[in-house]
Amino acid sequence: MLDCRLLPDTKPETFVAQMRKTIDDPDVQIEIIQAPEAAPPSPTDNPLFLAMRRAAARVYPDVVVTESMTVGGTDSRFFRRHGVPAYGFFPVLVSKELTATVHGVDERLPVVDLGKAVRVIYEALKSL
Repeated sequence: MLDCRLLPDTKPETFVAQMRKTIDDPDVQIEIIQAPEAAPPSPTDNPLFLAMRRAAARVYPDVVVTESMTVGGTDSRFFRRHGVPAYGFFPVLVSKELTATVHGVDERLPVVDLGKAVRVIYEALKSL
């Protein structure tokens, strides 16, 4: 079994057709077990996103806040389907070393970085 996370503008049928063409083996069966349910992306021009961007810039002056897509699944699609913007906002600059610990037995985040993240979120919410 292969679990594939598709980009928002990729149709599952198109992806499967490309997989079949690439594998080119009639003995390999490809089927969609659970098709993704469409959910619109959250806007980047609304007051919440702009508040997050401004607050992050105050704590991290050279940072760029932009949308991204995670390889893992989240519940944000359920909110977005109902018109509620949802962001996986994680205002922390994480080193390569710490990134390697994510979901591991030694996952950690320095307290100073956690404090900065709390400040960014607090400032964003306060401005709203």
